[in-house]
Amino acid sequence: MTQTTRLAPSFVTRILVVLGVLLAACSEARADQLAGLWQAQVANETVALELRADGTGTLDDEPGTWRATRDTITLSGEDGSFTGRITHDALVFELQGTRIEFRRAQRRAVPPITGCWRSYMKGSSSGSSTTIVTLAADGTYRWQSRTSYGGYGSSGLDEAGTWTIAGSSIRFVPNGGAAESYTYRRDGSALYLGGNRYLSC
Repeated sequence: MTQTTRLAPSFVTRILVVLGVLLAACSEARADQLAGLWQAQVANETVALELRADGTGTLDDEPGTWRATRDTITLSGEDGSFTGRITHDALVFELQGTRIEFRRAQRRAVPPITGCWRSYMKGSSSGSSTTIVTLAADGTYRWQSRTSYGGYGSSGLDEAGTWTIAGSSIRFVPNGGAAESYTYRRDGSALYLGGNRYLSC
């Protein structure tokens, strides 16, 4: 006669709880390993993928979410979800017959861009335009601009919201408005934002 050992329900429950904790820990560890900035070359253009440890991220400035298993990663956004493979040095996706490989972006020291920045442009006539952009360290911003038309009056903008960096772009989300992104770079003491040169206020 074969003797069958029965496990007490409480013991089985404890095993399941332990397994659940281990799986959650593995998922969190995977998220920490993959978090960061990735880049891929698509049609001679650089596409930036930012993965955050909390499961959110951006793909070319478009917000979304992501999740990973041991060897797969799934990106989700407004246009749907797509799954790729995780290799030892890349995230590989096959989209409409095109192979896209995201690799870790090379990190380099970037001068800080927080603070007050001012741009002044003289028009071809007697008009001029002044823009002041204040980028706060807490992720908020204020954008103030004033354009004069000589003796024909002036117009202005005073906007506030939040800002984030995605690759080589700054994404501005005004309070109650639609998001806009501008490429940026630091060159010495100047900040170039959307092609315009800003100096410290």
